[in-house]
Amino acid sequence: MEETDIEQEYETLLEVGIENGEIDQKAGGGEKRKFPRFPLQDTDLVVTVRPKIAVINASISGIAIRSSQPFQIGEVIDISIERSYSVQAEVVHCEMVEPEEALLDAYYRVSCEFLDQDLGLNLLLAMKRKDLRKTKYM
Repeated sequence: MEETDIEQEYETLLEVGIENGEIDQKAGGGEKRKFPRFPLQDTDLVVTVRPKIAVINASISGIAIRSSQPFQIGEVIDISIERSYSVQAEVVHCEMVEPEEALLDAYYRVSCEFLDQDLGLNLLLAMKRKDLRKTKYM
């Protein structure tokens, strides 16, 4: 089987990394990593982190959520239900809430205003339909 261009590029990168001493190969089989790690310079890497959230309440004009991470006021976020219906909303308020019980973690209460109230109405109805389906089968 012929080696692909990407496999050849990786092999070359590996050889050069070993020759230049960029890749540390532990002697005697002491390496626990499956693949070698390469040092990198400045890269424009974007990592999307999804905080753990729960809905507190919603209306036609907006939604309040409980989040494990803070949001920036003015930030525009996408809110979707069942990965099929999405609405954009602007964060208008974010505050840390200390729990009453010592065993619980602090969280952020994030208030958002829908950019399009018609879409907000559709999201509200979709969430309520989902709630009704859950209670019907419980």
